[in-house]
Amino acid sequence: MGLNVSDVPTAARSWVRRYRWTWPSIQDPNRELEGKLGVYGQPVIVLVDARGYVAGVHIGPGNAKAWNALAAKL
Repeated sequence: MGLNVSDVPTAARSWVRRYRWTWPSIQDPNRELEGKLGVYGQPVIVLVDARGYVAGVHIGPGNAKAWNALAAKL
C-alpha cells in the first residue's frame, strides 16, 4: 500500500499512474496511519507479508538493492 502523508492528492495519483503501481495508494493527511505504523520520515518502504505482519522496513528511496533485500525477507 502506498501511504501519502504530504503529497497533494492529484500529484500522488499521477505518480501511481506513471509508474503503474497496482497496489492501493491512500491519503494520510493527518499522519494517523503513519504514526500507527511507527514510521516517520520519508520515504519509507514497509513490506507487509501475506499474514499482515511487517516483514521488513527500508528507510530511504527505493532502488533495486532495497527491493531485493526486502523481497529476501518474505
